[in-house]
Amino acid sequence: MSRIRISSLAAIVVVLLSPAADAVPVDGTLDPDYGQARITQSIQTGLSAGQITGDNNRGELDFANGSELDAGHAYIAEDTLHLFLAGNLALVLNQNQNGTIRHVLEIFLDTAPGGQNTLNGNGAGDVMNGLGFDPGFAADYRLQFEGDDNGFSGPRDWTARLQALPFNGGGTLVTLGRAPAGGPGTLIGGTNPNGIRASIDNRNVGGVTLGCADAIGDGVTRGIEWEIPLAAIGSPQGCIRITAMVRSAVALSNQVLAPLPIGTCPPGQPQFVNFASHAGDQFFTVCPGATGVPGGPGAATGLALSAANPLRGDRLRVTCALVGSGSARLTLVDAAGRVWRDVRVEGAAGRSTVADLSAGRVLAPGVYWLRLAQGSAVATRAVTVVAP
Repeated sequence: MSRIRISSLAAIVVVLLSPAADAVPVDGTLDPDYGQARITQSIQTGLSAGQITGDNNRGELDFANGSELDAGHAYIAEDTLHLFLAGNLALVLNQNQNGTIRHVLEIFLDTAPGGQNTLNGNGAGDVMNGLGFDPGFAADYRLQFEGDDNGFSGPRDWTARLQALPFNGGGTLVTLGRAPAGGPGTLIGGTNPNGIRASIDNRNVGGVTLGCADAIGDGVTRGIEWEIPLAAIGSPQGCIRITAMVRSAVALSNQVLAPLPIGTCPPGQPQFVNFASHAGDQFFTVCPGATGVPGGPGAATGLALSAANPLRGDRLRVTCALVGSGSARLTLVDAAGRVWRDVRVEGAAGRSTVADLSAGRVLAPGVYWLRLAQGSAVATRAVTVVAP
């Protein structure tokens, strides 16, 4: 097996421009700026515990009688993460019509080394404590969103929260504020020094239906939208991994992005759920606007493939040579700038580490970019993937 030093390759520059940070209104509707979905739901919606198990058919701005996460859209521009989760978040009146029953949207961000691979010590009675993520995903921040419980009294409000997740546990879930559905997403009444905005539009009646079988979440253009200044989540410099899920007060729905395997019914209480036991990665990745731009002359990080190029779509293993101890990010990007794989690579200076990008899934044939980043050192290489 030969090693290829990327610094010796000619630089081919591919610039992927991102929209300006203020180009998209935060109103719960999908704008063209987001482009194609980074991840799409592949199973029906279900929840085994709680009083809301339906598929939404109300078509109302606020209320929904079912929850679904049909697709994930995201981009980073001008130090801001824009996130749009197509679908619905359930909020319905109880039988006495004097209060509401609701679901909670939980979003976890892996922004830097450290964080929690298993949620721990995040407040007494926190139903999410004990939840395990996929290998290589360690949550650094948690975002939360849910409707209020005021029945018919007063305007309907949606509440957003944020929590830092230190490696050793702890961290306080802080209320960022509340906002009405439909935008403009400005949160009031909380502690939100970095100006996070969020909004929802529950009028979607399409997307996936009730059950555990296969489904397609394509085409949904309403849902939950966030505008998150990077300063609010530790000012990450590289790619961000995201996982989103819906729960009731006591149990997880099967609506997770990236999706759980087809046929997965609601997994139950979060403390007994470990995404590592499910096939595939239950997260997706978004990178800054320069994603896919090869490193220039003098990039010191080495990158070599463990098999001949082209590669089979079910066998993609990469040998990485790092410039120093610590972690690096290895990302696989297609010609349109979509991130298909993103793994954290650990190694010592001067020693090669093999990273497996197959992830149990067959990659579609085509031309891709491999990008290895460790600190300011970046190396890239184009690879061609062929059918198995």
